[in-house]
Amino acid sequence: MSEKKTKKKTKGMDVIFLIIIFGLGSALGYGGYKIYDTLHTYKVAESTYDTLIDQYVKEEVTVNENSEEEVTYSIDFDSLLAVNSEIVGWLRQEGTVIDYPVAKGKNNDKYLRHLVTGEYNNAGTLFVDFRNRDLFEDTISVIYGHNMHNGSMFHCLEDYQTQEYYDEHKVFYFYTPEHTYLLEPFAGEQRNAEIPFLQFNFNSSSPFEDYIQDFLDSSVFKSDVEVHDGDKVIMMISCSYDYTAARYVLLCKVTEIA
Repeated sequence: MSEKKTKKKTKGMDVIFLIIIFGLGSALGYGGYKIYDTLHTYKVAESTYDTLIDQYVKEEVTVNENSEEEVTYSIDFDSLLAVNSEIVGWLRQEGTVIDYPVAKGKNNDKYLRHLVTGEYNNAGTLFVDFRNRDLFEDTISVIYGHNMHNGSMFHCLEDYQTQEYYDEHKVFYFYTPEHTYLLEPFAGEQRNAEIPFLQFNFNSSSPFEDYIQDFLDSSVFKSDVEVHDGDKVIMMISCSYDYTAARYVLLCKVTEIA
């Protein structure tokens, strides 16, 4: 092979090598940016919701007649509604990260990618289905939330796929400007979002108890909570990562306690 041809081949190899290096550098740079962007998203969302808790949630510890500590919570809804008038309540569960305001928009898109304070953020906000009427006016009210990889928002709903987790997490509390409600999970399972399963109200042709029984029959945990015609239910829904349209669905009986 002539020296001229060797030089041409060497130049060609150099160009290919530079293209590969540039491609790898770009990929690493983009990957690094995505990691930074994701971590930044988590940090901003966590900071925002922690600030709301600090400012608007009051925790009071008292000692009862049996010398046992009792913790009560109150939400400053007057101030919170000044932040966002679409807030309809606050959902809390002891021993989990669930301690968030719940909003209701004019559609189901807004709070998928916006914090309750209005900033664009992939963590979004817990929100009620816009097709629901005033909260608890319908037989079933639906609350959506993301299953975030850092464990925030509705990530822990999927933990209800074990009986042990249910046995240790049997209640939520839902606060509104007027009342406090006890939410008792009674059924949970994974459903395919491409197969419609939502129903907000019922009549004689589609009995409520039949609808509930369908979930009870396929629930991944067993509960002693009894649900009858006339009861109100909150259905919490979050993404599951088993397949594209997978959703984890948790049903809770609603009881007004204050």
